[in-house]
Amino acid sequence: MKTTKQRLVLILLLIVSINGFSQKVEMKAASKALAKSNFPEAAAQLTKVRGMLDNLDDKTKAKFYFMEAKVYNATGKVDDAVKALKTLMDFEKKIGKPKYTKEAKPMLDNLVKTIREKGIDQYQNQKWDLAKMTLKKVFVLSPKDTIFLQYAGAAALKAKDYDSAIEDFKKLIDLGFKGITTNYTAVNTKTGERENLGSKKYMDLMLKSGQYKDPKVEHVGPVTANLYNNLASSYLGKKELNKAKEAIEKGRKADPNNINVILTEASIAYELGDKAKFTDLMKEAVKLQPDDPNLFFNIGVVSMDQGKVDEAIAAYKKAIELKPDYSDAWLNLAYAKIADDKKLVAEMEKNINNFDKFDEIKAKQLEMYKKALPTFEKALEFNQNRTDFMRTVMALYENLEMYDKMKAIKAKIDSIENK
Repeated sequence: MKTTKQRLVLILLLIVSINGFSQKVEMKAASKALAKSNFPEAAAQLTKVRGMLDNLDDKTKAKFYFMEAKVYNATGKVDDAVKALKTLMDFEKKIGKPKYTKEAKPMLDNLVKTIREKGIDQYQNQKWDLAKMTLKKVFVLSPKDTIFLQYAGAAALKAKDYDSAIEDFKKLIDLGFKGITTNYTAVNTKTGERENLGSKKYMDLMLKSGQYKDPKVEHVGPVTANLYNNLASSYLGKKELNKAKEAIEKGRKADPNNINVILTEASIAYELGDKAKFTDLMKEAVKLQPDDPNLFFNIGVVSMDQGKVDEAIAAYKKAIELKPDYSDAWLNLAYAKIADDKKLVAEMEKNINNFDKFDEIKAKQLEMYKKALPTFEKALEFNQNRTDFMRTVMALYENLEMYDKMKAIKAKIDSIENK
């Protein structure tokens, strides 16, 4: 006579046997549905199996992952297909039997191609949050495509996702990635900008479509300095200045004349409060790229911050010479020309009861306003919607008793603010 314990064991064995039989039936049904391209039915059968996945033997479990990937791939669920394939590859690597991984290779190649093209499109359309994830998937599925991890890191940096960017760039550095590659670029017929199209095949396709023209093939690398530069920029974005400084020093060692590295080092110096070093680095950058108006603009900003007004004015003028419609340079140049205003106002307040001295200082202030006014009016041409700046110009008109112009600019301000 069987004991209660023995009966319980038999019941459990019976349940396991029934479950195992059920799983085999459903796996077989899913396989038949796949063979007939009946993907909804295949998905339904696999869903039943998933609830009892832990009871499958390794061979059947691997087959389940492969079939699941096939269903997702056939129904256009790219992300789910990628997840299933990744699970399959990791599982078969763990058990040391890559049977279905080999069979899945053509599917994997097509998925990588689809994801790669999607990621490139997102990157080119500046959809940084999407591009950073899509391009990283390319690398995860195809680790040999390290260039796409670099693109993913760049997209993360642009999206201000500094943690992801740091992870990507550190991974590339640890892998010893040099980035010696070939760029296939062409000019976007809509934007007029040259873009990297990723591969010769894709570039040829875009040229045939008429969306791009003027193709170029360029061999580039190594990019070691740029990797450290991007890593430093990511740390800078998080205000982790010591880590940023450490990374940029390695970038500078890799390529002492890399303009981007020099500019990032200058930004770090500025954040650390070393404005003298910032100025020296900016001047070094100017020697390398003497026609870049942004460099002169930044020199002007720091020169003003250090109280070097004449140097700031010279820098802003040079920026404007290189880029006549540089609105911010015109704006800063105008303000630089009345840099003594606060000092003169303070002196007037001290001499409020000394009428002769007060009038003398006031005359200096008005003379300064007269000399600066043409620059303010020129700056106004490029800053038509900056009401804060327009109010400054209005105050100048009022002080110089130019009431008609004062009323006209006030009307413009009211028009903008009442929209």
